[in-house]
Amino acid sequence: MLVSVVIANYNYGHFLGEAIDSVLAQTYDPIEVIVVDDGSSDDSQAVIASFGDQVVATGSPHAGQCAATNRGFAMSRGEVVIFLDADDVLLPGAVSTLVEPLRRDNRLVKSQGYLKVVDKSGTPTGEKIPRKLPPSGDYSEDLLTTRPSYRAPYNSGNAWRRWFLELVMPLPEIDYPDGYLNRVAPLFGPVESIPVTVAHYRIHDDNHWYGRTVFTAASLKKKLHRVKRNIDYVTHWAKKAGYQPPEERWHKWKRSWRHNLEAHSVALMDRNYETIPFHVLVLSPLMTGGTGRVKALALSVALAMVWIAPRTLGLTLARTLLNLPSGQRDKKPARVADAPRSPVR
Repeated sequence: MLVSVVIANYNYGHFLGEAIDSVLAQTYDPIEVIVVDDGSSDDSQAVIASFGDQVVATGSPHAGQCAATNRGFAMSRGEVVIFLDADDVLLPGAVSTLVEPLRRDNRLVKSQGYLKVVDKSGTPTGEKIPRKLPPSGDYSEDLLTTRPSYRAPYNSGNAWRRWFLELVMPLPEIDYPDGYLNRVAPLFGPVESIPVTVAHYRIHDDNHWYGRTVFTAASLKKKLHRVKRNIDYVTHWAKKAGYQPPEERWHKWKRSWRHNLEAHSVALMDRNYETIPFHVLVLSPLMTGGTGRVKALALSVALAMVWIAPRTLGLTLARTLLNLPSGQRDKKPARVADAPRSPVR
């Protein structure tokens, strides 16, 4: 079973060699490495050239990670495809680990493992993504009856069936590939969760996602806009797959309590922003599932206090519950922009 590892790169020359090396060091065979340079202006081209014919390389003007991923997938031949971020690395044995359940069960649409968070030098921070993987299984019913999401790793922690990718790609050239693929995958088959760390997810000054949401109206609006866009995307593919998605409920009742609290916080900061009804905010921990009953009740009480409190105190309580910093951590843009193009992460 041929595995294609596609690396989309933009100005990550200082990390790219390590990412490519991590793929070439895998013991799995057969494997192909495809590197798409998305118009880098650093030394990325020289790094790619140093690997010679060990990789299949291509370049294009800068168009964003989804565009580069689309290009790389079109060049790939593997029955299984892994999209590795250029600043991440696969751990030894990761490809074999991810491929094994796909080889065993033809119904699976993807397999997924944990990402260990490391800093720019590769030192572990003690965090992992996601905090806890969901059990393996068919999530189509849960997705359609609760909310259009489930716990999944970012790009580098997933191995995808080619037939699924051929159905949904090319991806829209905004946002990031994992945001689209992870959400629609359960509509087409079961997901296998492997309780093993398969890659390092690197955080550094140029990251465009990890920890980027901060407690400002502008930052929260971008995140909420992304949620809406993702729901619209899942709705589109649910209909194409023959389901009747609860679109209105997804947009209202079935958002997570965090999303509803973020929306309420924006309304407190921006008087022109639509206010979340009291009952929607307070009952959301009980409506979305995935939260224990006692914790959900405690969250409902806390959300009621946020609603009732004076504006300043309400914002303070909201920021505490969301556990978000009060301002931008650095000068880099958020991972998802409201522009038609998005930078490679």
